[in-house]
Amino acid sequence: MGKEVETLSNARQLEDRRVFISSTFRDMHAERDHLVRFVFPELRERCAGRHLHFVDVDLRWGVTGEEAEQGKVLDVCLDEVERCQPFFIGLLGERYGCVPPKYSVPDEPQYDWLKSIGPSYSLTHLEIHQAVLRNPATSTQALFLLSQSEFCGERSARRA
Repeated sequence: MGKEVETLSNARQLEDRRVFISSTFRDMHAERDHLVRFVFPELRERCAGRHLHFVDVDLRWGVTGEEAEQGKVLDVCLDEVERCQPFFIGLLGERYGCVPPKYSVPDEPQYDWLKSIGPSYSLTHLEIHQAVLRNPATSTQALFLLSQSEFCGERSARRA
């Protein structure tokens, strides 16, 4: 029991380093899975050695059905992007992503920027805008991975 208390005590002392993973919901599953299975465990280990707690935020599992029904997908995504600042990974491929019919967010100052850009952008585009375009200083901590179209074609052919 002493070891468990010591482990919990040490875990509380670690500073979180959160990274947001963005891509369209119907694309890049293999790439996200690779990050989760192979890359992030290594990062967790390296961070722990520096008294940091690595947290990957992948909203494939983070937006509940209830939140989706209540129209809270956009604000959940943008809030998580903000909590992960300045760390952001954008996985971009052939899809543009879901464009919400309107930006349903609470009437709060952190969402005011949505009023100035118009209602024709995908959730993925808005995540990128929140993470990097609104604050160019964070761009040095953002990583974008682009899928080659011929690879996407091969992958699409294998799925069919």
